[in-house]
Amino acid sequence: MAVLSVIVPVYKVEKYLHRCIESILKQDFIDYELILVDDGSPDNCGKICDEYEKKDSRIKVIHKKNGGLSSARNAGIDIMSGKYVTFIDSDDFIHPSMFSSMINEMEKQSADIAVCSFLRTATEVDPQNISKEYKSFNNSQSVKMIYTKGIAFITAWGKIYKASLFENIRYPHGKYHEDEFTTYKLLYSSEKVVFTEDQLYFYYVNSESIIQGSFSEKHLDALDAFVERTNYFTEKNEVTLAQLASNALIARIMYSHQCLSREKNLADKPRLLKKALSYLDKSKKEGYISPLSSKQKLWAKLFFISPKAYSFLRNLLKIGL
Repeated sequence: MAVLSVIVPVYKVEKYLHRCIESILKQDFIDYELILVDDGSPDNCGKICDEYEKKDSRIKVIHKKNGGLSSARNAGIDIMSGKYVTFIDSDDFIHPSMFSSMINEMEKQSADIAVCSFLRTATEVDPQNISKEYKSFNNSQSVKMIYTKGIAFITAWGKIYKASLFENIRYPHGKYHEDEFTTYKLLYSSEKVVFTEDQLYFYYVNSESIIQGSFSEKHLDALDAFVERTNYFTEKNEVTLAQLASNALIARIMYSHQCLSREKNLADKPRLLKKALSYLDKSKKEGYISPLSSKQKLWAKLFFISPKAYSFLRNLLKIGL
C-alpha cells in the first residue's frame, strides 16, 4: 500500500497533461500511487493516461463517463489506498519537493492536513529552494484562515490530507464551487493543520484565454455553499465561525448582484438578480456591517437600501470586479 494517493481528474487538457504528470513523476518522494481519472475527455487525454499506466506500475487509470470535477475526484477517492491523499488539477504542476516537504511535516507534527502556498503562472517555472517552515493551527483556527488567507485554504488542491478524513465526506456532484462545499468540513474535522508559505503548487493560467467569462446561474452555487457552511457551524454552536460564514454569504450576494448587473446579454437576468437577493437574511445585516471599515459600511448600507444603485455605482466606478 502506498503512503500517498495522488488523484488527478482529467478532462480536455491534452496540451498540459504531460507536464502535470511529469511533475508528479519527478517528485523526490516516490512512495505514492497516481490515480488518473479520465472523466470522459473527448480528446487524446484517455490515451495519454493509458500510455503512462504502461510505463509506471504506480499509475492507475479510471475511464468514466463525464460527470464533472467532483465526480472525478470522488471516483479517485473510492479506490485510493494511501494513508494520505492529495488532488492535483491536470493543467497545473507541482514543485519536485511538494510531497516530501508536506508529508515530512505532517509526520513530524502528527497533522491531519498540510497546506502550501501556490504560484499563479502563465509560463514554465524554475522551482526555487524552499524554507520548509510551517505554522500549525487547530481546527477552528484553520477554518478562520479561509477568510484571512483565502484561496490557499479553500481549494481542494495545494493540500495533503489524511485519507481517513474522507470516510464520510465527498465532493458535491453537479455543483460549481465544489471546494466551497467541502474544504471547511475537512479542516474542521482535523485536530491539527500545518501551513507553509512555500509555493509548492503551480496554478497554471492560460495567457491565451484570460477573458472574463459571463456570470451565469451556476455561479450562484457558491451562495448555497455559504448557507450550508453557516448552518453547519450554527449546529455545532461555533458562534464565531457561523458569523464568519454568514458574513461571507452576504459579501458573495453583493458580489453576485454586481456581476449579474453588468451582464448585457443575459436573458434570464431579472430572475437571477431576484434569486441572488433571496439569500439575504435581514437578521444578519448588522452582524455583517459592524466589523467593516467606514467606506465598506457605506457600501453595505447602500446595498441594503438599494441593491440596484449599489451595483450601478460600483460597475460605473469599476470597483470590486
